[in-house]
Amino acid sequence: MSTINNHRETHSTQDKIVKYINEIPGIRYRELLRMTGLSNGVLSYHLRSLDNSGKIRVNRVNNRVTRYFSYDVSSKESYVIGLLRQETTRKIILYILEHGACGFHDIIIHTKKVPSTISWHMARLKAANIVRYVNRMNSIIMRLEWID
Repeated sequence: MSTINNHRETHSTQDKIVKYINEIPGIRYRELLRMTGLSNGVLSYHLRSLDNSGKIRVNRVNNRVTRYFSYDVSSKESYVIGLLRQETTRKIILYILEHGACGFHDIIIHTKKVPSTISWHMARLKAANIVRYVNRMNSIIMRLEWID
């Protein structure tokens, strides 16, 4: 009888974890830890089990950042979601969406970040084909790739 109850608890816990991952694509480990109230080892066990069974997708970037996604989220989508969950990157994209084509200096002023930080984020957005640079009257303008 104890084995049956333990099996039910495992599925209930895993269902709860999957629910959070589906509701918050790209959720990080610490967020899941806080939301579920599970201990570190228990959460780690369940995430490994869900990953091995193909119920979730684990996206690790440079062995530093781990995000969890529903299995139906593609690799490209998970990469873009991961970028959007970063505050500065999200501010840049929203600014370009709101203002259309804009210059590098405009983005620096809006985000209140130093040029090197903006360059780093813009390089990642360009590499992901989210933004493109357009040379207009001897100045570089940033535009979202999918908007013409």
